[in-house]
Amino acid sequence: MEREGRKRASGTHASDANKFHETGPQAFTLTRFLGVIAFLFNSYLGPDEVMPDVYYLINGLCEMRFITRISNPTNISLPKYRCDASSDFVRDIAKSIGI
Repeated sequence: MEREGRKRASGTHASDANKFHETGPQAFTLTRFLGVIAFLFNSYLGPDEVMPDVYYLINGLCEMRFITRISNPTNISLPKYRCDASSDFVRDIAKSIGI
C-alpha cells in the first residue's frame, strides 16, 4: 500500500529546530539591525526628541562590547554583527524602558 502525501526529509526533526537558540548568538546583517533601530526610534522617541546618529550608536555598542562585528572589515557592503550582551542584561534594559 502506497502512502499519500509528502514524506518528511530524513534527518530533520521538529526538535532540531527548537534547539536553534541553544547554539549561541546568531549573526545578523546591518540591514536587519537598522530595521530594529528604526522600529525602536519610531516607537519610543517622542516627537520633540532628536534622533541620534545611527552609525555613532552602532560604533558605541561595538566599543562597549555589546555587539561585535564578525564579518571581514573589507566587506563594507554587508557587514554582520553578533550580540554579546547577556540575555539578563538585555532583559533588564528592556524592562527599564518599558518594552
